[in-house]
Amino acid sequence: MVLPAPADGAVAARLDATGGLEPASAEDRATRAWATTDAPPAEALDGPAPAWRTGLLVLQGVAVLVVLVLTLPTVRRSRR
Repeated sequence: MVLPAPADGAVAARLDATGGLEPASAEDRATRAWATTDAPPAEALDGPAPAWRTGLLVLQGVAVLVVLVLTLPTVRRSRR
């Protein structure tokens, strides 16, 4: 986590006091950075995705297709 300069002292103090975070190095001395100390549990990274996530991805795909169709230029047939 990076808190760019000028870093707010109150926010930096709260992050310093937060468990699971340790100070890390940053490119600029005025910038504050923290790294997590605990690795996430394996079950949080592996395993099947919830069904609602798949449903939301399908809904997003349909929404993208709808937007693409709605942004296509209209075709007008000329009358003779």
